[in-house]
Amino acid sequence: MGFLTALIPGFIKDALGMVGDHFEHKRKIKRAEVENEIAIGQAKVKHTIKVAEKTQTAEIDWDIQALKNAQKSWTGQFWTVVLALPLILMFIPAMAPVMTEGFAAIDTAPDYYKAAVGVAIAAAFGFRKLANEFIDRKKRKP
Repeated sequence: MGFLTALIPGFIKDALGMVGDHFEHKRKIKRAEVENEIAIGQAKVKHTIKVAEKTQTAEIDWDIQALKNAQKSWTGQFWTVVLALPLILMFIPAMAPVMTEGFAAIDTAPDYYKAAVGVAIAAAFGFRKLANEFIDRKKRKP
């Protein structure tokens, strides 16, 4: 019996040590998993920021080039006349009914045609974002 009483405390100590080691190992694994998830999340955020920066730079470059091209183009002047003419004609009593009928006819035109005209006008004036919004609005319309 004396031998057993001497062994039991050592056995309990060893068993508790193994249990403690097991849980310590589990904690290390869990910590490594969490640190890995954090690293992956940070990498995703960095990638998203990098893509957004590249996209923004490309859009700015596009806008600058569009404005440079617009300076050499007649399309801006053409669309200015096309847009101003109905406005002027609406103030001439004999032309007002014609303008009203014209706008009613435009209202019945297919959406793809109205979208194309809107995009052409926006592009002529270098308003790429306006063109994108016009296209998106037409897509959302039922």
